[in-house]
Amino acid sequence: MPVLARENTLTSFFDLKIAPLGFDVITFLILSEIHRRQTKCDEIHFVIVPNESTGLNVFGHLNPFGDDQATWRMFNLASQAAGLMDTCHGMTICPTREHARSVVAASSGPTYPKQYDIDNPAPDSWIFPLTLMYGNMGVEIPSLTPPAQALEYADTWIAENAGGRKVISITLREGSFNEARNSNVADWAKFTAWIDKETYFPVVLPDIETVTEWPRPEFGDTAFFCEAVLNLQLRAAFYRRCYLNLIVGAGPEELQRYDGGARYIKFRSIAPHELEWEPSHALRHGLPPDGRYPFLTPYQKIVLEPDTFTLIQSEFLKMAEKIEARPEDAFAVHPLRFPKPIGSDHIIDVFNRFVDGVQYDHAFKYIIMYLGLHPEDDATKTFLRKFVVRNGIEGALKTIGSVIVAEWPVEPIRKLFVDAYNEASDEFAWAVCIAMIDVGVGQTETAEEWLSKAEQLASGDPSRQAQVSSCRGWLELAGGIAVRSIEHIETANELDPSPDFGAQLVLVWARVGNIKKAGEALNNIMETTDADTRDEVAIWLRTVTANTGPLEQVVKVLLSHTETG
Repeated sequence: MPVLARENTLTSFFDLKIAPLGFDVITFLILSEIHRRQTKCDEIHFVIVPNESTGLNVFGHLNPFGDDQATWRMFNLASQAAGLMDTCHGMTICPTREHARSVVAASSGPTYPKQYDIDNPAPDSWIFPLTLMYGNMGVEIPSLTPPAQALEYADTWIAENAGGRKVISITLREGSFNEARNSNVADWAKFTAWIDKETYFPVVLPDIETVTEWPRPEFGDTAFFCEAVLNLQLRAAFYRRCYLNLIVGAGPEELQRYDGGARYIKFRSIAPHELEWEPSHALRHGLPPDGRYPFLTPYQKIVLEPDTFTLIQSEFLKMAEKIEARPEDAFAVHPLRFPKPIGSDHIIDVFNRFVDGVQYDHAFKYIIMYLGLHPEDDATKTFLRKFVVRNGIEGALKTIGSVIVAEWPVEPIRKLFVDAYNEASDEFAWAVCIAMIDVGVGQTETAEEWLSKAEQLASGDPSRQAQVSSCRGWLELAGGIAVRSIEHIETANELDPSPDFGAQLVLVWARVGNIKKAGEALNNIMETTDADTRDEVAIWLRTVTANTGPLEQVVKVLLSHTETG
């Protein structure tokens, strides 16, 4: 088989076993481009890997589509998205995973995800929080480049329809999935009736599920552009050419989010029922309270609240005033990057937001990614060590467990902890954390060595003995001895009763398929803890068990408890 990727080509594998076949492919391409820059490659070869199936059937938990819908998305969304990244110079749609395996073998340059393993693909290679993390490190986020032909088509449509007026796009969401995120259609219709038609030319881009239903009576004579809904590259070009784009949180927003030349206001950034959640949506993503992304241009705004007419009207008028104040600047293509220099203070602040949002895995992932780019930042390293000591072993193990379950690289964390242990050899926390890392990555021999060190340091201290017993439980589980695993964790809970050990029992019972016992452990947490603790346990379990089979059943039970008080 010929070599498909030269050494200066990044081969990027979008694996439908762990990624949804939706607009998230755009985030994946953005992350691929970040990785291309870091590896100093010249180009990207984009590869789509199907799920465990034949042909273009991509059925799976994340891809609940029939054959026709899957094929449509493959050719009209994923493949078109590749054309928005000007460094993407090649594309392969693999008919089977076996074909993809041959592509992996023939690729001679770097890959994204790094060291891609088709048998164990990294589950986080496509997620939006990663671009937020990079933005919060000061990394410039790549901007999409609508093709010249698509821009020409968009310019022609605008010239023939707008009559010289300023085009305002309104992208509606009316999907049958997750309807809580749908647009407030009545208020958008009210907005199109209110806007000054002599100055502005509002254009509706319908949801693709309703694209054949237009025109709609509630929008009167408002223009609609269904062709842009059905062609991804034309849609991206149209957004770039509009005076201002108005949208709610939905897939197409990614075309605006990653375009430094698009002006937009995004309403209903989170579903209305999530506004009252604690920790807040912003904290869970490491963001400030207003939810502002770290890479917005001055002419892009995130609005957390729902899209009411009054709010749409107010935000529109403020943004239009800002655009008119500096039109030459407003219509330039801006870099997508944090507006100020990044230092350790900012990194620590973002880390603490993740922790406050009970996103321990994201917190450590973020700070380790940053230290990988800035290994000389001793202030951040010192903070991380102090954090583990200050928050105690329970917080540290919860963090490590989250990172391991999320299948994120743990070697940088391990090295940091080993260095800390060597500098303070009597520190119990470091020994247990290193042991837990080794358990998580299957290094049972070294895990036992570190547990023995921790056991010596735990002598006479029930709390420390409980932590060692817990770790031995996970070590036994890794070795396939479920009964002894449960005995160790139950012993830990007897030595030092806590919601953390209770949650571990929920997880381990679910891991061995005993949902009844997992439910009993869960009920015990519900009956013996306060509401705040139950909420924290719920969020942590939801974080570490998302989409993992039997565990998800347990999480649903737990969430039903917490949501009903």
